[in-house]
Amino acid sequence: MSEERFDRLEKMLEQTQNQMSQMQNLTEQLIKMVGHNNAVTEELSDRMDKLETKFDNLETKVDCMETQIQTGFAGLTAMVNLLGEKVDTIPRLETKLEILNDYILNQAADIRMLKKAR
Repeated sequence: MSEERFDRLEKMLEQTQNQMSQMQNLTEQLIKMVGHNNAVTEELSDRMDKLETKFDNLETKVDCMETQIQTGFAGLTAMVNLLGEKVDTIPRLETKLEILNDYILNQAADIRMLKKAR
């Protein structure tokens, strides 16, 4: 997940928090204006509960995304380390190939000499 997307989610969380705060303020003002009308109070409480639930769900999703990002970085780090180990074996393989090449050249020379000696 890109940082840009993660930043957008954080901004959405901030906006949701601001909206919840505004709703809370409006709820308090309405309660004062209406004089604790039960129906209005219950409706506003329900709406606040729904907003809180949405906010909690959003927080859970962001936490899940953070975990996925951390897991992804751990996987990338492991792959880079493995690649580094493989790169470290290249000089040893090159040395073995050079030895094998010398051996083949010597064998070819021996075969040529044996053919001439016949």
